[in-house]
Amino acid sequence: MNTALLMASSFAYGVGLAYIQCGSRRGMVFWLLIACALGLAFISLKFGVEWRNDLEKGLFPGANFSIHGPARSGAQLFFAFYFFSTALHGLHLIVGLGLVAWIISQARRFAPERHTPVRVVGLYWTFIDIIWLVLFPLIYLIGRAS
Repeated sequence: MNTALLMASSFAYGVGLAYIQCGSRRGMVFWLLIACALGLAFISLKFGVEWRNDLEKGLFPGANFSIHGPARSGAQLFFAFYFFSTALHGLHLIVGLGLVAWIISQARRFAPERHTPVRVVGLYWTFIDIIWLVLFPLIYLIGRAS
């Protein structure tokens, strides 16, 4: 679900970019609002649901870590990576949401021949997805094949 939300948000941003290239500020704003909504949905799912569940299960590394036995140290290392990397990704996403909100607030300044900031913020928005496309297999897929 996380991956689908981010890929859909990049698609929405791309459609918004196409609209401003064709001269439609209203179309750009509409699609950038959709991109923001999908980004917010990702944050809500990742931190409001997944993190909350993991924290309730005692999976945050430290003295109260709930996994015991020989797998404890490896599991703590994994969850330290998980919490750090997803928090860093979330921080980048929050910055991206701020940038997209700024583009929306400045929509009247953009035209088909003058929309470089929209394009640059779109590159950053895509960068956030690329980070997730690296994190997703590292967190959720490695080890499942064995």
